[in-house]
Amino acid sequence: MIRLDMDTTVLYERQEVKMQPFYWILTFQALFVLLVLGIGLIVFPFYLYKFSAIWATVCLIIGLPLGFYFIKVAWKDGRKRIWENCHLDRYRLLEHGFDYEQYEVESRTKHSAFVAFSKVEAAVASKFIAKYHYAYKQSGFFEKQPYAHIFPVLFFVYSEEGARKLARVYFKDEDSIDLWLEQLRKHSIPIRITVDHLDALKEEQLLNTIEQKEETWPFMDFSDSGDDPGRTNESPGTFYYRFQQLAVETAKKQAYEQREERLEEAKAQSALPLWLPFVLQAIGLALLYGAADHGLIAVDNWWICLVMLLAGYAMFIYLLRKTGLWKAILHIVISSVVLFIVIVFGIETGAEETEAFIDSLLLAYFIYIPASFILYPFIIKLRQRRSLKSHLRR
Repeated sequence: MIRLDMDTTVLYERQEVKMQPFYWILTFQALFVLLVLGIGLIVFPFYLYKFSAIWATVCLIIGLPLGFYFIKVAWKDGRKRIWENCHLDRYRLLEHGFDYEQYEVESRTKHSAFVAFSKVEAAVASKFIAKYHYAYKQSGFFEKQPYAHIFPVLFFVYSEEGARKLARVYFKDEDSIDLWLEQLRKHSIPIRITVDHLDALKEEQLLNTIEQKEETWPFMDFSDSGDDPGRTNESPGTFYYRFQQLAVETAKKQAYEQREERLEEAKAQSALPLWLPFVLQAIGLALLYGAADHGLIAVDNWWICLVMLLAGYAMFIYLLRKTGLWKAILHIVISSVVLFIVIVFGIETGAEETEAFIDSLLLAYFIYIPASFILYPFIIKLRQRRSLKSHLRR
């Protein structure tokens, strides 16, 4: 740690808690049993050789690698736990800065520095997921505890020797961070707050993420400190309430964005088959014109074409309101059936082609097409004015 002057005031100091003796004893008892078991698997075949060479060979083949594996696991895990218990993270908050010591268990490296508030460019308050630890909460022997805890964390972006660096300060309670935030506010350091999980990112990735997203994160608001009549000294403070508010706002925003996305998908799916009726109309008109040209539809029955096609269009409107690919396919099938009925009816009439017949059939086309184009935008407008709930109903 950095040496302090005699007149320097320590506002906050925390060191990771060592493993309590009860858990320490249990841990090393388990590792000792594993170590003895590994040694036994290696030694036992040599003792068994006095009674049976065959069984001794079999046990040696099986027990030798397994025993060495148990010894390796017990030795490696024991050394790791001893090293971790002797190298504990430390944090201190001073009037004009803070210092820290952090240890990487896997690489067994140490990171320590003193960061003056004058060098800090920005701070980001968030939360991190801490694996369950015996020191977080005193509990009974049979009391169930969660696998992980969620605690506050502060990320500091500061400049040193012309380079941007990052410092992380982890907390193991909800209230201590408020003292740090108050000190940062006194030094006019901008504090952002986010619900994004940033702790898993490496230093370079985290610096890039903060640079790219910090404008989208709100500033820490100290106006709502939770100092209501029902609040006690043990109740969570400013950060807890502000983070809860942000979490609720973010959840609502994400839910709204998801609903909007589903709405756009629903509209896109409903708009997808809108071109199908016009293609079917063109095909139907071509077929009916060919039928009329060959005298398959009587002059006096031209209105049958109009009735059949308008009935098919009415069915399309009904299916359009319901939406769905299979219903669009159903519309195609129904339209095909309608066209088939019209053509079959024309064949059965045995009509002869005349100029009057063609004029009558063209008149039916001209009546049908404007009617379709007049109703079509009206139906689309009605769909756009439908409520979100109607669009999202499946």
